[in-house]
Amino acid sequence: KMIMDIVSDLLLFPVAILTWRWSRLISFSIQLALIASVAVRLGIEQARIVSVLTGLAGAIELGLALEFPTDADSTMRRAKVGALLLASMATDGASWLLFKATGDWCLPSVQIPVLLAIGWICLKGDPK
Repeated sequence: KMIMDIVSDLLLFPVAILTWRWSRLISFSIQLALIASVAVRLGIEQARIVSVLTGLAGAIELGLALEFPTDADSTMRRAKVGALLLASMATDGASWLLFKATGDWCLPSVQIPVLLAIGWICLKGDPK
């Protein structure tokens, strides 16, 4: 279980770097998620609320990509990453409720595929 937490946390920084070229807002929110993750490991449970900010950044990016499209490739990448982060926020919320009810923290099992998908979206080609 701890290994999944570590893998999940280790993916945050590279994904923050990959998203920087498309969205500084999303990159910053992922960097903030990394800081929050360290805080949670240090026992500061309130840091879990940062997932709301990451989801909000995804929602903003999704809205901006659809409202002010650039080229089709870049717009679709930004929209996909935004949608993934927005969906991830909902999963974070459900994970937190489960954690409060049972003490089981299942988020890394969802966060790892989301971060890998975002990394794949960013690596598929060069942004314009």
